[in-house]
Amino acid sequence: MLDACLEKSFTCGGWCPDGRKSEDGTIDTKYPLLELSGADYIDRTLKNVEDSDATIVIYAGELQGGTLASVEFAKAQRKPVLLVNTAEEALSSSCKRVLAFIEQNRLERMNWSGPRASEWGKAYSTAKRIALEVIGALKNRV
Repeated sequence: MLDACLEKSFTCGGWCPDGRKSEDGTIDTKYPLLELSGADYIDRTLKNVEDSDATIVIYAGELQGGTLASVEFAKAQRKPVLLVNTAEEALSSSCKRVLAFIEQNRLERMNWSGPRASEWGKAYSTAKRIALEVIGALKNRV
């Protein structure tokens, strides 16, 4: 989650579609993302999975669309995947599971995935809360 990383001065990056496009316009240049030439959302999703050690999926309810594609891409590449269904567990439990997953797999480059805000209104706020707590815990352990 880029905003959480930037807020905590934590290294982040990744890929975005050509033209830095997003569902609500253009991705701000404050986000250290590389444009994937000629790519669309699904190409970006695949490239982010390829360039990470594992994928962490934050969602509520059913996996679908690009979120499901992230899981399928990671499994096809035999990379660890953690599914965090916030409809089924408390955020404090989710944070603990994410932190344990990162530590157990000795992850350095994580791909955070989840539904778009237009698909789940609490996507951004939920993912950011989890990411902020996890990053804070990771920084305190270093």
